[in-house]
Amino acid sequence: MYGQDSIPEKIAAGLSKLSLVLRHHGWQAAGRRALTPTQAQILALLGSRAPAGLRLAEIAAQLAVTPPTACDAVAALEAKGLVRKQPDPDDSRAARIRLTARGRRTAEAVSQWPDYLLSAVAA
Repeated sequence: MYGQDSIPEKIAAGLSKLSLVLRHHGWQAAGRRALTPTQAQILALLGSRAPAGLRLAEIAAQLAVTPPTACDAVAALEAKGLVRKQPDPDDSRAARIRLTARGRRTAEAVSQWPDYLLSAVAA
């Protein structure tokens, strides 16, 4: 349907390349802080959109990961002192995941758009 040089194919190729670069830089940036990209995404999510915290299922849904993946990442973040579980005021059987003070500082750092991406968008 589309030719080799069609606009949709060029856009798809560009998006694919951006995805690879972002994934690569995500691993590098998270690794400097001893975090996986998923852990960094959880911190960024909690820092930017969930000051009251989120349930584990909400974190998994927001990041499009499985609940076991989210559970493992949250457990690692809790062990690092970056998040804590608190009883959910709406449901005593559930817990909300919230940032600690150290977690807030780390979330701010991992939430910054990298300079290389800002430069590329500006160009």
